[in-house]
Parts: sequence; structure tokens; C-alpha cells
Amino acid sequence: MDKNKYSQLKLLELIINNSKGIIWAIDPDYRLLFANKAFQSALVAAGGKEMSVGQNVLPDEYPKEFLDFWKNSYDKCFNDGHLIVESELPWNDGIHYVENSLSAIKSNNDEVIGLVVTSLDITNRKIAEKEILAAKLIAEESELKFKTLFNLSPDPIFILNKTDSTILDVNNRVESIYGYNHNELIGKPNTIVSAEPEETVKVFQNPINQIPIRYHKKKNNEVFPVEINVSYIEVHNQQIVIANIRDITKRTHDENFLKLYAEKWHTLFDILPVGVSIRNKHGQILEFNSALGKILQISEEGLRNGAYRKWKYLNSDCVEMKPEEIPSYIAMSEQKIVQNVVVGVLKEDGGQIWTEVSVAPIPMSDELFAFVTRDITKRRQDEILINQQNIELKKLDSDKNIFISILSHDLKNPFYSILGFLELLTNNIRTYEVDKIEKQLCIINDSAQKVYNLLEDILTWSLSQSGRIDYSPQSFNYSTLCNEIIEKFKLSLLNKNITLNFYAGGNQMIVADMNMINTVIRNLISNAIKYTNLDGKIDLIVEQMPKYFRFSIKDNGVGMNTETINKLFDISQLNTTKGTLGEHGTGLGLILCKQFIERHGGELSVDSQYGKGSTFSFTIPVISS
Repeated sequence: MDKNKYSQLKLLELIINNSKGIIWAIDPDYRLLFANKAFQSALVAAGGKEMSVGQNVLPDEYPKEFLDFWKNSYDKCFNDGHLIVESELPWNDGIHYVENSLSAIKSNNDEVIGLVVTSLDITNRKIAEKEILAAKLIAEESELKFKTLFNLSPDPIFILNKTDSTILDVNNRVESIYGYNHNELIGKPNTIVSAEPEETVKVFQNPINQIPIRYHKKKNNEVFPVEINVSYIEVHNQQIVIANIRDITKRTHDENFLKLYAEKWHTLFDILPVGVSIRNKHGQILEFNSALGKILQISEEGLRNGAYRKWKYLNSDCVEMKPEEIPSYIAMSEQKIVQNVVVGVLKEDGGQIWTEVSVAPIPMSDELFAFVTRDITKRRQDEILINQQNIELKKLDSDKNIFISILSHDLKNPFYSILGFLELLTNNIRTYEVDKIEKQLCIINDSAQKVYNLLEDILTWSLSQSGRIDYSPQSFNYSTLCNEIIEKFKLSLLNKNITLNFYAGGNQMIVADMNMINTVIRNLISNAIKYTNLDGKIDLIVEQMPKYFRFSIKDNGVGMNTETINKLFDISQLNTTKGTLGEHGTGLGLILCKQFIERHGGELSVDSQYGKGSTFSFTIPVISS
């Protein structure tokens, strides 16, 4: 709020609180919206207690007669827009008479959203009126007393001839306010002081005791609002009208200022881009602007009937909030301002909205609280995306370190063998026997093959991570593929005298990416050979289920313990074990296999017992070609 608007509001508050009149405002549900100091003092003087904003001004403990009077007055004002009524108040020093002016407060679309009541203590005036009437009845005995009271009245009083509305007499207060002397008014029609002559004539043609607000004019033509109370008496067979006039210029100014303040506040309330609401201590929303419904994606009816109470609320870690963690609970229980708390809203339909909430107690009330709700869903989504990217970056950095470790260790060792034996052959080619040369060339070939396999695994894994390996499913005969792979391992199987049995049944046509399946079966058979002892056995079994094919590679080799199994598919735990004849590997093969199988929508599993062997199984969903 800018400084100028703030100053205006403070000035308004100062004017209203220092007004001699009792001023208060209520909403259509009879709840107190505002009250000045005079209102609270009047409650105490009447033996009651001060009221808080939001409190029902018609509590059940008040006398029924009092409640009926005020409820009827409020309802009539809500319907008619304005009402003036008199009432009696039993104060500590006796009965006081009060004149109450009720004016409806309307929104921009002419909807009644409350009313303002201004009450003035008219005890002196009522006493004066009663005494004037009494004096008139005994005019012959106490005309002097009547004149004294007449002229002591704080309000202008006109005595009129009811027949033609001519002025018979006026008190001294008329001269001081209107600017006319006594003689200038006597015998003149009462329209001389009216700024609405035609309306004045109509009023006196249809006598009523209380005349709605009218406008009078002074001798200098200055126009001002007045309230008129009329009494009718008969003196010596002549119908007399006593018109008591109250200058309500200041009160009207205060009421208009209050209305203008309310209109400005509601305009600002509605155009704010953040959600603003007023809630009671039970969390019920009493008022809200349109932005709140848009942010929470809920209708006005939903906000009014409390549909939001069924939602769950999450903290910034996406954990459901405990009641004592909710901002409103903290603000209400500790009567303090709570600012910028991140609250996730989990709706019944699963929708999720992220907000930033601030709550503050409303001054002059320990039961009402102001809520400001800001939509931070986009910001929250960006934060989650950034966190995910950070995790991916850390993983890439970890993978980079693993690559460096593999390249520095697993690539270096085979080259030592190749270079060492090549140097021996170069220096001794003419002296070595053919058998020895052949043996050393076999070692060089084996080391070169290891380097090739390592580079192939690293290249394939790298392509997979970067998404550059296309997934191209096609229909092919898996039995043919398996036999081709087994043929390539004949030498390895022969070297360790291992028997490999292939069992296939049912339909042997499958829809999958043949290159990926080739890589998976090749890796699993290679591992089975590596960790199976001499004279061992390996079974390759393919079974067709209703919804998937299951491929199983079972060996009776060294097997694994639980700790080793748990590390198989974790690249951060990459660590290979030498085969039964000292064979090496990178550990990347199984990770690749798992990724390829999951790309097909299948699963890769392992069942192993240390010392008894292992079974690696994977499934491929059945897909029609």
C-alpha cells in the first residue's frame, strides 16, 4: 500500500474512532465488521462486554425484545437500503435514548454486502421534546418554562401550523444554524429552509413521525443534510407540528467516507494477483477474492462449503504436514505472523498444486486471520527439474570416473602382456622354436581379444547411455539366433570341456530387437563359461508363456553370495571377479543386458547359490508382428 493510501486509511480510522457517535458495521450474517471506541464504551456502559470483529452482534444471551428489535431493523435496512429508528438503552446512569441511522453498503454490482450503523445519544433531545410537549399542554401556566427549554435545545426546532405548514415559531438554534433572524421566518412557509420544496410539501401532506434524510438550505444558500423528527399536538383546537431538526453533515461525511473506504478495499481485494482470504479460528473461509479460486482450482461454492478441508497438505519435502506444522495452526495458536511457508496441496482427484502461504492475525480480533496464497507450482516444477538434472550430472561425473578407472586399469594390463611378448618375439624370433613362438602368439591374441571385448563393452554402454542405440523390434527365429551364438563359443567351451545344452519349445518366432537380444544372450553365455569349472555344464532354456518368453542360462559353476548379487547391476559398485581360469571382464556387460531387457519391457533376474552355480533369466513380452 502506498503512503498516500495508508495516510487516508489512518485518517479515516482517527475520524471514526474519535467521533462522538456510536459507529459500527455488520455483514449480512450479523457479524461485526467494524466498531469505533464509542461502540465498545456503550456496550460496557450497558453492562455488557466489548465485541470483537467477526462476532455475532445478536448473541443469544441478549434479551429477546432487544434481539427482535435489532434483527427487524437490520433486515429492513438490508431490504430498503436506509432506515432511521430510535431505541432505548439501559446504561449504568439510567435509560438513554438513541437515534440509529442504518445505511446499506453495496458492492460495485449493487449487491448489499453489509450495513453501517451510526447511533447518537438523543436523550437530551427526547427529554426536551417531552418537556416541550408537556409545557405546551400547560402553556397557560408555564409558557416561560417552555420557551426556556425550547431555546435550550441543541437542535433547531420549528413550530408549524399543520394546516398550511407556515412557521409559527423557531428556537434560538434555528437562527444560529440557518442564519435567519426570528422575524424573517415567522409566518413564512416551511419551504423557505428547504432545498427540496416539492418534497417538503409532499411530506407534510402525508404526516409521519420520522422523515427520511432531507436537504435544507441556509440563508446563504448553503445546502446541508438533516434528519427530521416530527410531533403532532393540538393547542386551543389548532393542529401544531413540532419539527426537531438534526444537522447530520458530519455524520453523512463519515458514512460516505466509510462507504468509499469499503469500496476501495473491495476493489483492491479483487484485483490482487495473489489469493487473499479472511478465515476464522476454525479455518472457515469467510471472504476471498477471485484469484484464490483460480490458484486452488476450486469454485466459489467449493470455497464456501469447505471442500478444501478434504485435501492433504505437503511440506517442501513432499511429506504430509502434521496439524501443528500447518501455517494457519501456528499463526492461530501463537497469535503471530507466519510468512512464506511452502505448502503443497494434494487434492482428492490426485492433482497437486504448490503454494507459498502467509498468515497474519487481524487486529482488533483474536478470531479472524488474513491469508495470502501465492501460486508457485511452476517454480516448484523448475526446482524439481533442476534437482533431477543435478542428480543426472552427478551420475555422469561418477560414470566418467568409472570409465577413467576402467581405461587406466583394465586396458593397461592387457597391453603390458601384448607389448612384453611382442618384444620377446622381436628379439628372439630367430632363436625360438616354432612351438614357443606359437604359444606366445596365443597369449598376445588372447590379450588383444580381451582389449577388444573391453572396448566393445565400453562403446556399447556409452552409446546406450547417450540414447544412440536404436530400438528396432522385428520378427525373427530365436532358435536360429541362439545356435549362431553357441557356434561362436565352441572354442571356449572346448578349452574348458564344458557341455552347453539348448532347449527350445513352442513357437520359435519372437518380435524383439535382434541386436540387443544377441548382445544379452552372448554376454550371459560368456559369463556362464567364465565362472564354470572344467568339465562343467550350461543349459540355455527358452520357454513360451501366455504373455512372455523366458530365456534362462543356467550353470553349475562357482555361484555368488547375496552381497555380490546386490552389486551386479550397480555401476557405482563396478567390480569384476576373475573366471575359473583367470578370465577378466569389465562388469559392464550385465548392466548393458539389464538396460536392453528393460527397453523391451521385460525383466532380468538372477538366482544363485555360492558353490553351486547361477541362473540368469530374462523375459521378453509377447508382441504380435
